[in-house]
Amino acid sequence: MKIKILLFVALFLGISTTITYAQNPIDTSGKIYQKGEVDINADCKGGIFEIAKRFSNRDLPNNSSFKIVFQLIVEPDGRATDIKITDTEAIGLDENLIETFIKDALRRLNTIKEWQPAQKDGKKVRYLYTMPITMKGAQHP
Repeated sequence: MKIKILLFVALFLGISTTITYAQNPIDTSGKIYQKGEVDINADCKGGIFEIAKRFSNRDLPNNSSFKIVFQLIVEPDGRATDIKITDTEAIGLDENLIETFIKDALRRLNTIKEWQPAQKDGKKVRYLYTMPITMKGAQHP
């Protein structure tokens, strides 16, 4: 009796795994797609608000602003790889503070572990995700 139950469970799990894989095939070409090339864009689970939340408690000096543009690859399994800052723009900040903000931004981006992969033709694909983030200190005349 135990053998029949184990065999049934093993067969059931094998069938359900096969069905799950068939519903979510992965593109194995390695091509990296961008916005406009996919049917469903990749995104952070929780959306841009989850990303913005990671940067909301950053204090900046009065009358200053800091903008970063970051890029990363969202892999078909939902991992983020190759995270980098591609551009920065700062007003009212010295070089040391800018460098500190860049390092902190990379650290904060690396804490986001769950990404929704992009899809093309029903397959999960690699996707180049790019986003600007702007932070401003209190503005005084």
